[in-house]
Amino acid sequence: MSGHTELAVEMRELKKDIDAREASLKPLKERYDAIRKRELLDAMSEAGVSSMKLDDGGTFYISSKLRASVQASAITFFHQWLRDNGFASLIKPVVNPSTLDAWAREQRELGQALPAFVAIYEEPLVAMRK
Repeated sequence: MSGHTELAVEMRELKKDIDAREASLKPLKERYDAIRKRELLDAMSEAGVSSMKLDDGGTFYISSKLRASVQASAITFFHQWLRDNGFASLIKPVVNPSTLDAWAREQRELGQALPAFVAIYEEPLVAMRK
C-alpha cells in the first residue's frame, strides 16, 4: 500500500472510532443529566439536605442556573430598552459561523464580491465519504 493510501485508510478508521466513541457518550451524558437534574435533586430534597459531602471529599449541593431568552418578535424593543436603560453594551450582533460560511460560498458561486471586511480562508483538508 502506498503512503497516501495508508493514511486514507487510517483516517477512515479514526473517523469510525471517533463516531463510535461520540455515540457511546450520548447515553452517559443523558444518564448524568437525569441524575443531576432530577434523581439526585429529588433524593436530596426528600432527605431534607441542601448539600452533602462524600468520604472522598466530593461535595454536592443544590443549586440553580438562571437562563434568560427574549422572544424573537421582541428583539428590537428589547434592544431599545437596553439602550434606554444603560445596558447597550449587552447588545452583540452575531452571525453564526456556519451561516456566514454558507453565505460567503453562495456569494462566491454567484460571482458577487464580498465586502473587504469579510475575511475568507480556505482550509485545505481531505474529505471522506463512507
